Amino acid sequence: MAKGQTDKQFVQFVSVTYGLRAAIILLTKYHRDYNLKTVPEIVHRWAPDGGEAEKNYITHVRNTLFKSDINQTRADLFKLMQAMCWFESRYNLSQLMFNTAIKECPLSVQNYWRG
Repeated sequence: MAKGQTDKQFVQFVSVTYGLRAAIILLTKYHRDYNLKTVPEIVHRWAPDGGEAEKNYITHVRNTLFKSDINQTRADLFKLMQAMCWFESRYNLSQLMFNTAIKECPLSVQNYWRG
């Protein structure tokens, strides 16, 4: 986390890599520990709104992935995060940034995602 938290709603990180690392760890927890394996389940937990904004989020991610199920692969995690980053902040997550962030995660997280 960054020292000066100026946003009361969202945590700010010292770098994009650490923000992505936190997202990877959290999404792993959703997938592994809470058994959330579909886009609607994950988005509902990530950004619970229950209204039109959540429906739009789910639609965007599904349409970007061309599917709803998230398999236990790094490819699926990358595509999920890429779609979520774009929807939330118009940030175009590159494969290089994803790879850098996942290498910063604990080994248990790295080893959970196959491929």
